Amino acid sequence: MFATFAPPPQLSGYVRMFWAFEHEVPDGESYVYRSMADGCAELIFHYRNRFAPLAGTEGAGFSHLHAQTSRHSRFLTLGSFGIFGAYLYPTAVPALFGHSAESVAGCMPDLQSIMGRDGIDLEERIISARYHHQRVDILSSYLLQLLSAANPETVRYRSQLKRSSRQTA
Repeated sequence: MFATFAPPPQLSGYVRMFWAFEHEVPDGESYVYRSMADGCAELIFHYRNRFAPLAGTEGAGFSHLHAQTSRHSRFLTLGSFGIFGAYLYPTAVPALFGHSAESVAGCMPDLQSIMGRDGIDLEERIISARYHHQRVDILSSYLLQLLSAANPETVRYRSQLKRSSRQTA
């Protein structure tokens, strides 16, 4: 099952769509997901099972920012899964996280790394929601909060992420 959900009008300049992807994998079988190179980023939440990258270790958690990339990736799961995501326009990354889209390109940081405690709390709320419309509401409210008011915890982690990316550049 793949479904998309429109963002509220206030987020339409930042979020193209919310989406959910669920698939039943027979016992004992694996599933390989292939992502395409994409100029947009996604916030991804694995609410049922999770995927591990076939190369590298980034993105193996329950939630992460899959930043824009010029390469495809492959991810493996060993069972049935459910994923919820937000497909973000390139302008959303700097507006939400205080980072240029280019500076995080090709990265998949977990949400705790870029949002601090807020990332953990958001992940728990999204994963424990029973229905997709609840996930849309939870994530929409959080993103609107980021856009409308400088949350001190998020600002602190934005600064840390900026320093970290300058040191690795």
